[in-house]
Amino acid sequence: IVAAGESATLSTGDTVTAVITGTVKDVSDTASGNNVVTSVTVTNSEGYGTVTKINGTLTITKREVTLKSKDLSKMYDGTALTNESEPLETETGWVTGEGATYSFTGSQTEVGYSPNKFDYTLNAGTLADNYTIDKTEGTLTVTSNGKEIKVTAVDNSWTYDGNNHSDGSYKVTYGSEEYIVAAGESATLSTGDTVTA
Repeated sequence: IVAAGESATLSTGDTVTAVITGTVKDVSDTASGNNVVTSVTVTNSEGYGTVTKINGTLTITKREVTLKSKDLSKMYDGTALTNESEPLETETGWVTGEGATYSFTGSQTEVGYSPNKFDYTLNAGTLADNYTIDKTEGTLTVTSNGKEIKVTAVDNSWTYDGNNHSDGSYKVTYGSEEYIVAAGESATLSTGDTVTA
């Protein structure tokens, strides 16, 4: 095996020098016989038979990239849990100067879980064919906040007047929040949810 720019010395003492012109950069440059033997020089060539040139093949294989969004969680507060400004948990494999930009679309408001969805757009000069991209989405989890909702019927009194009396108003307590609600109406909590009794 002879390094580029060097020569092979045969047992006869003669030298063989070749010029090879193959160049590859991207996966799409891979092709059979793309490493071309353009010229061969043999000292005392008349002493030898035919010089045969056989082209080689230069191959670029795809580079593996791993992308994963984070697992995020919060207690229920009536607002959506989204990724916002959090970066990816894992982003490995890009060649220096190449990469992608990311947009996050996952959202979870109610108690439960769903994927921390994201999309990516390859940067200028980053070719999809050069990469095998493993994309994994984390989980957005909303848990119960554990706060008790207490509904208390109001106390009221009347001096006897021979009539029926009632009071359908009530008090709603939610954590440090307290609402006095008229009969037939509802209390709207800080979460945006309503309580009706």
